[in-house]
Amino acid sequence: MALTSPGVEVNVINESFYVPSDAGTTPLFIVASSSNKTNGAGTGTAAGTSSANANTAYLVSSQRELTETFGDPKFYTDVSGNSIHGYELNEYGLQAAYSFLGVANRAYVLRVNVDTSDLIGSASAPTAAPTDGTYWFDLASSSYGIFEWSQTDQKFTAKTPTLITSVNDLVGNVSTGAPKTSIGSQGDYAINTTHVSNKIYKKSSGNAWVHLGSSAWHLTLPVITVASGTTVTNAATMVINGISVATGGTALSDVNTAINNANITNVSSSVNSTTGNLEIFHNGLLVGDSSGGANTIRFEEGSGLLAELGITAGLKNGVKFLQAKHTNRPTWKTADENRPNGSVWFKTTSANSGANIVAKLYSTASASFST
Repeated sequence: MALTSPGVEVNVINESFYVPSDAGTTPLFIVASSSNKTNGAGTGTAAGTSSANANTAYLVSSQRELTETFGDPKFYTDVSGNSIHGYELNEYGLQAAYSFLGVANRAYVLRVNVDTSDLIGSASAPTAAPTDGTYWFDLASSSYGIFEWSQTDQKFTAKTPTLITSVNDLVGNVSTGAPKTSIGSQGDYAINTTHVSNKIYKKSSGNAWVHLGSSAWHLTLPVITVASGTTVTNAATMVINGISVATGGTALSDVNTAINNANITNVSSSVNSTTGNLEIFHNGLLVGDSSGGANTIRFEEGSGLLAELGITAGLKNGVKFLQAKHTNRPTWKTADENRPNGSVWFKTTSANSGANIVAKLYSTASASFST
């Protein structure tokens, strides 16, 4: 202590830091930091910050080796760039090891198995890391290859399905249910991603979701449509799959009754309550016209009923759900199979907006998903 003038006291304190040349022990620094930090050179991940190497003691001999192994010590700032002093997530332990290695050349450093970045505030809700080996069906990155055929326009249109990700949107609130009628609009497609089968549905004109390719789906898409207002001769006949059909009146409703009363295997009809059109269906099961194959209806003239309905005699194909790669493009044009409106090609390869189902696998070692 020295007095240099009245009322002034000066203290000189030596705070020099020395390490004895003959130190008998090597210190161990136990630190916490964020996971998978970039190494000091900025060329990759600092090995000591991976979860696979947590709780592993590294013998470090220099400041450079420390930052290569554990990254630079991180100190947080506020939104204005000001340092947050005393912040719990600041990496003081790593900074202490860095300072020590400035005057010594030997220290053990062990990073505990915590990730301080998980404790940082976020605008989104936090979620726990998944279990190692978890698979993720990445809906946003996937494409689904659903193409609907238009017999009218003779072309395909790609359809973007609604993705059902919650059982609350399914009938019965269970993963095996169909989408609820409150979901989507008529003509929409949907995929139930809550179940391992990922079934594809279409919302019919009756506002019901039907499983693509099922009998219920076939019975929403007519093979033949006769315009509302068409009239026929009473007792006129036609032949469907070898069975004679005779009307009991002149209206389309009479034709509808006659077809259904004929009990033709897998063939039915109805009068559309919205349009008034007569619609004739095949239910899509394997039985069809014996001379034409499955999912077909053969129409033959009787006493003139076929002509009055505007139906050309011959074999008619039902709607089809085809799963095939892009090199096996369906031959559904009028000159070929002549498939009805609503037939669907599920293109199983990724070319030209085909199916590209992206699955990812989680690794705790890298704390990330890989495709």
